[in-house]
Amino acid sequence: MISWIPFLGRNGILNSTLMALGSPTSRSEFLLFSDFAVVLAFVHLYTFFMVVPIFNSMMRIDRALFEAAADAAPRAGRRCGRGWCRGKPGIAIGSIFVVTMTMGDFVTVRFMSGGQSASVGLMMANAISLLQYPAAAANAWCCWRSCC
Repeated sequence: MISWIPFLGRNGILNSTLMALGSPTSRSEFLLFSDFAVVLAFVHLYTFFMVVPIFNSMMRIDRALFEAAADAAPRAGRRCGRGWCRGKPGIAIGSIFVVTMTMGDFVTVRFMSGGQSASVGLMMANAISLLQYPAAAANAWCCWRSCC
């Protein structure tokens, strides 16, 4: 995650490349310390945790199932739907992994947004540090209810 900072910074590699190509803006400020940087870091960090469970569940699908679906449904659209639905457990497990880790990762939000964006974990940490336990518990409850 920290490796994105020299790449996206004001004098970073991406900004220098955009300037050399004749970008209309002098220096792009939206690249680092913004919501774009937070989303980019999250995608970089958690893609692996989504892809691996999906890959694992898809590899467990029997190849004969696809052949049977091809024989039963002559149209390609219906054929794809019959075999791919066996990958839903991998999608569910990957989603649980990513949502759980994203909700608890307030360090990435702090570094990549420069302290300008807030996350649920950061709000709870701030409330706990100010000894406002009821507010922290309410944030945790709202976060849990929105995920379920």
